[in-house]
Amino acid sequence: TSDLKSLISQLENCLEIYQQFNDLQKSHQDYQKQLWEKVQILSDYSGSKSSLQSKLKKVQELQDNIPDGHNRIKILSDHVEKKGNILPPRAKEAMARDVSNLVVDFGKYISALADVRRGLEERLQHWSEYETTHEKLLGWLAEAELTLKNYTPRATLPEKSDQLDKYQVRFFSILYLSNFP
Repeated sequence: TSDLKSLISQLENCLEIYQQFNDLQKSHQDYQKQLWEKVQILSDYSGSKSSLQSKLKKVQELQDNIPDGHNRIKILSDHVEKKGNILPPRAKEAMARDVSNLVVDFGKYISALADVRRGLEERLQHWSEYETTHEKLLGWLAEAELTLKNYTPRATLPEKSDQLDKYQVRFFSILYLSNFP
């Protein structure tokens, strides 16, 4: 009976270790699932410049929380290392394999997050280029409107022809210099 009591105690000990590992693993898997859902939401590159900037800020916050994910994995790994000597070798090996799979999955998440960040930064760069081009175009349009507003009609055909040539040369040179098609 004493041997059976000892065996039951060992089994209860192993069961407790398995349960703790299972709880820690499930907690980390839920954590990673939430992170992946956030990354998928943030990987939508459509929207205004302010919405893209907001998404980029959220990506930065997620990147700042990466050490938390590493800590969770470390806790799980430490649990396997500390309590693994009580368990059978195959059980310890299976737990270590599960931890390494979580590490790989977390590495994929980090890579995906970096890709989303690059994508958002590229879109924001496109917005900046668009705004610069838009400002140039508005400047050109204001200049063209001012020129047309100051237009005074000419009386004779040769004067009108000279004026037309002058305006055509001026507008085409502005277009050429501004790099507008």
